[in-house]
Amino acid sequence: MTATCTIASLWRYPVKGFQGESLTHTDLREGALLPGDREWGFTAGHAATDAISDGCWMKKAHFLQLMSFAEAAHLSITIDTSVSSGYEAALYHKGVLIVSGDLAKDTVISAFCNSLETIMRDAGLSLPGKIGLRHLQTGGFSDTQAAWISVGGTASISDFAAATKTDPDIRRFRLNIWVNTKVPFEELGWVGKRAQLGTSIIRFIEPVGRCAAIDVHPDTAIRSVDLPGAMREYYGHADLGVFAIVEQTGKAALSDRLQLLDD
Repeated sequence: MTATCTIASLWRYPVKGFQGESLTHTDLREGALLPGDREWGFTAGHAATDAISDGCWMKKAHFLQLMSFAEAAHLSITIDTSVSSGYEAALYHKGVLIVSGDLAKDTVISAFCNSLETIMRDAGLSLPGKIGLRHLQTGGFSDTQAAWISVGGTASISDFAAATKTDPDIRRFRLNIWVNTKVPFEELGWVGKRAQLGTSIIRFIEPVGRCAAIDVHPDTAIRSVDLPGAMREYYGHADLGVFAIVEQTGKAALSDRLQLLDD
């Protein structure tokens, strides 16, 4: 392992598939996602979604997300949970405020969904039905139903960029925690091991397999060639980052250390 491994950046994604928020610090809770990570998701209108009850986890195919809707790269939502009641939110498209309001109100939800339908149509994207909104009070709409966080190494991004002739942009990979590493993909060797991260203890579970979402440029929303395929051809796999479970509650902040506890 890299001798000194420190946290380079922290991210959470309030809305499934949309832009993330860069953090300076975060709580890490035993058996939980990062607070506020992927608690919300806008469904794309698939008929199968209607059969799933509110409050249930759903696979990413149900949502507006980069794998199917590249325009999501231009979307961000801020959600203020500090108010005494409700969820004061603001939807931005390409940095421009489109609509805002309390997502606890049906009229506001409709305004958000209608605005997103217009954005998708204007981008030339076809929707299978009416856009809806789902919210999980506990957990989030991460790619796995398990409450795992995700960790990646900066050396892996640099190596990936050189191999695929792309920008070394961590936003393509939508991981929660990036740590400064020197050896590309060394984090894949941490699977099964425990580590102290800030004041918390985590255990690495399995690699994060990449999908077509990484093909979408975070700034332009233009889809490039098959980057997961390029990874398989170049590396023999399409993994970048590792999932981990928080085993001991604590806190993490920029520049905090990640130290392996198991040989």
